[in-house]
Amino acid sequence: VSFTTDCSCGFPGETEEDFRESCAFLKEIGFLKVHVFPYSRRKGTPAAAMPGQIPNAVKERRAAEAAAVAAELETQYHTALLGTTQQVLFEQEEDGLYAGHAMNYVKVYVQAADLHNEIRAVRITELCRDGVFGELE
Repeated sequence: VSFTTDCSCGFPGETEEDFRESCAFLKEIGFLKVHVFPYSRRKGTPAAAMPGQIPNAVKERRAAEAAAVAAELETQYHTALLGTTQQVLFEQEEDGLYAGHAMNYVKVYVQAADLHNEIRAVRITELCRDGVFGELE
């Protein structure tokens, strides 16, 4: 499993076909996290002078579409964890739950107190916020 990647949308010369291929690639690889952003023209850079500059509205639309693909992939990955047991390094309390990260970098929440810097086995039971919720084993 590949975990993270960046996805720039609207680089000069990018066609709709190029963009569709990029989205298909994201789905094929199945990244857990994708940082999506529209290309920003920067004065003085070689790309700023390239032909085929993409209008801002097109860049924003493509970035929104790529972000939707990224959200779908993240949900699929989190859903696949339901019912599994993960080792979690707990870091801090967040809004009444203790939060940490599993070895696959997924954020895990549990109903517990003072687990700071502990590694504990957690059975994943549901999707939650920006990660998953589980129960200590």
